[in-house]
Amino acid sequence: MRWIEKEVKSGERTAKVTHVGRSLGEGLPRLKKPASQSKGMKRASSKVLLVAAVTLSWVCAAIPVPFTPDSTVTTLNTNAPVGFHSELNAALALPANSTMQLGKLISLKQGVFGFQSSLNVLSGTFWVTRPGVYYLSTIIHISTNSSGQSCSIKAAICISDDCKLNASLQGTSHFTEARSTVSASGLLLLEIPQTVKVHIFNYGPGDVVVGAPSSFSAYLLWAV
Repeated sequence: MRWIEKEVKSGERTAKVTHVGRSLGEGLPRLKKPASQSKGMKRASSKVLLVAAVTLSWVCAAIPVPFTPDSTVTTLNTNAPVGFHSELNAALALPANSTMQLGKLISLKQGVFGFQSSLNVLSGTFWVTRPGVYYLSTIIHISTNSSGQSCSIKAAICISDDCKLNASLQGTSHFTEARSTVSASGLLLLEIPQTVKVHIFNYGPGDVVVGAPSSFSAYLLWAV
């Protein structure tokens, strides 16, 4: 076998033909590409790559990107928290076998937090302006004139003055000490235009004093 190289002319172009010769001088020709043709193919390849890059960028731009909240975006009022914490301004006597509404005779004062609250501190009434599930809590501080006196106190967070068990959160305390506390807390589904108040019941037999800082608080957990 031997290598044979010849020049082949076709019009104005000249190319070299290489083939592998056998004993009979026969072989398979291989045509080399002219330099000018290679440059043209490179330019065509560059155009194809450019078109592909533009197409890819357009496809990527068309793919939706998940929205990420920006810290500069102002929170809508409908999504803002609703809640309050209030405390009794001063002590108030509660005679035996009587009932009182927290904040009715002595107003409440702002506690540790409050935002978008519709609490009337002069009456202790919370007006529902946004329906939803609320966490409500009250802690009542009770004192008596002397220890050893038996007392029975109930605190109830009532919806629209309905203090039945199916419409309120209740807590009861039976004690003989000079000081005690009674509390009630839990979740309530509230709707517009309901109101929420804290009622305190003294079942006797003696008088008690509802003292500061007896408190009433609410917080919207889930708007509906």
